[in-house]
Amino acid sequence: MGAPNHDKTHVIMITNGDFPNLKDHDIPNVKANAAMLEEALVKCVGIPQKNIHNYPDKTAGHILEEFQKIIKVCSGEQATLIAYYAGHGFPIPSEGLYWATHDTKKDDNELLYSTAISTKNIRGLMDKCNAKSKILITDCCYAAEFLEGNAGDLTGFMQKNMFDIRGTFYMFSSGPDSESTFPVEKNDSPTFFTDALIRTLKEGLAPEEEYCTIGKLYSKVEQTIEKLRVEYNKHIPSPDRRIDGKADEYILYVNPKYRNQAESDLEQILENPSRSKLVDWMEANNNHPRVDEAIEKLQWYDSAEGDIKKANSLPIELRSAALTELMKKVKKAAELYKFALTSYKNEHGMSAKSNELENSQKEEDSISIRTSRNNVARGAN
Repeated sequence: MGAPNHDKTHVIMITNGDFPNLKDHDIPNVKANAAMLEEALVKCVGIPQKNIHNYPDKTAGHILEEFQKIIKVCSGEQATLIAYYAGHGFPIPSEGLYWATHDTKKDDNELLYSTAISTKNIRGLMDKCNAKSKILITDCCYAAEFLEGNAGDLTGFMQKNMFDIRGTFYMFSSGPDSESTFPVEKNDSPTFFTDALIRTLKEGLAPEEEYCTIGKLYSKVEQTIEKLRVEYNKHIPSPDRRIDGKADEYILYVNPKYRNQAESDLEQILENPSRSKLVDWMEANNNHPRVDEAIEKLQWYDSAEGDIKKANSLPIELRSAALTELMKKVKKAAELYKFALTSYKNEHGMSAKSNELENSQKEEDSISIRTSRNNVARGAN
């Protein structure tokens, strides 16, 4: 399948943390949200820097105008639109959620209508966008109220809105009745939800998952939130999501932790290398990114085997010590260890057990004792 191509992916970041008209409402952490999330989207997900459009502390009119420009560019079967908001969310009964911006005033609802962004307008803009896939991520209080009070009722939401926006994944920092949180004493840290999102983007999923879909990414964010509750604040709200169609299956990027079968096989071979296994793996995976590791291990194997043969040709007074040291070196390579152990036993007239390899540590201890006794005996003679 290969890595997704993000040449036509566009990200709109609406990051508002400075509110001069709202006393004691500033969220300095939003600045960290913007910088760190943008870095993760570029370095981890692979979205071109030029396709990330960040609007920090802008007015409602400016943001809506720029949003309209972006959705015209972000169009077509290969296009993906990602919209992200961080700031304050103000729900108004029967009106839905409003996103606060730099010029927001909240003395009464009339002022809020004219100086904040109605999420109805954002939904309308996303509906107009002709991108095949759309992702909306909201980090604010009452975030899931974005869906006008229907967020808690998925069936009602689908019946009412499914025909409006298609192929959209909604990721919310909180439910329609919950307040999102941020580390007040750490202004240079992201808000808790965005912190979980950034950590997940960097860490990826379990090694058996080849691709990070947005749905699986969200599930990992939930797990990370649980960890943050223990680490920082037990009152961090649970995130929320809604899925339109099969939007959760959208592949965001290749899982950085992914290990395919060839890689898993190599890991096992490196733990207990043999020449035949290494050669077979290299022949079957000659273009694998880790083939150089297999070559290096094969060279090590051949060198170690050569060292054991040389040790067997040493004078008897040097042979025991050389073989003992070599057994320590090759104890994780069963075939080489058995070769060295058999050589040692032959030298000392011991009977080698067929088809059985003794525990390496016990054998080393045993060899050490025997060597000391032999040296004592030789000295007495």
